[in-house]
Amino acid sequence: MSQYRRQSAINAVLLDKDGEIIDFHLTNYDGGSSSVLPLAGHTQMYPGIEVQNVVRLLSSTLESQLARLDRQRKFDALVLDVQGAELSVLRGAGSRLDQFRWVFTECADFEIYEGGCTDETLSLWLNQNGFRETKRFPKDHKPGLGSTFDVLFERI
Repeated sequence: MSQYRRQSAINAVLLDKDGEIIDFHLTNYDGGSSSVLPLAGHTQMYPGIEVQNVVRLLSSTLESQLARLDRQRKFDALVLDVQGAELSVLRGAGSRLDQFRWVFTECADFEIYEGGCTDETLSLWLNQNGFRETKRFPKDHKPGLGSTFDVLFERI
């Protein structure tokens, strides 16, 4: 990310609580589908992807990670690609959620990861917290299962 001015990446296991030891499920897809949540409908949508290993890691919240970056720094947009844990990460933003104008995230209209949020639960929570859906970009679809999307939300 260093070549992108005014952008920061956070390499951490973000959830809604700091300091919890969690199981992180590593997949055979160059880590691309790895998650704090076990695969659910994901195995039907993407049949070749499977969990290869589970490692124990320490969780952190977005709020505490942003504070570590710089307490005064403001961010316009939050881009999430956290494999079903989007709602947990957003809850862990705490009061820092107010600083974002945009939230761009991946989601599905079915339970792609066990216990993960769907586009419906994600939209409902973001609506209740001052955001509205602005644009939806379809990604993959499997008849009888559902669809995945990238969705852009804007602060109202």
